[in-house]
Amino acid sequence: MKKYFNLSSSVTLERYELFQLTGPFELIQLQENQVKIQHGDYMIHLQAQDLVIETLSEEQLILSFTKLSSYNATNSKGLSNEA
Repeated sequence: MKKYFNLSSSVTLERYELFQLTGPFELIQLQENQVKIQHGDYMIHLQAQDLVIETLSEEQLILSFTKLSSYNATNSKGLSNEA
């Protein structure tokens, strides 16, 4: 696939059932019910039941799940955002 333009980066959590990340990222850790992702200056850690990767590409990650257990995004300065 040829990339014609850069997409703007975004992180979306919809209805606590769908996580979508657009933009450059690095998949750090993937286990049965948890994932750890480096996105720019942020480390995102997500734990959920029935975690399924819907889309995985160079600049897009879409995960679906039935129950979100925890969500934490911490930037390199130590600031945290939990849900």
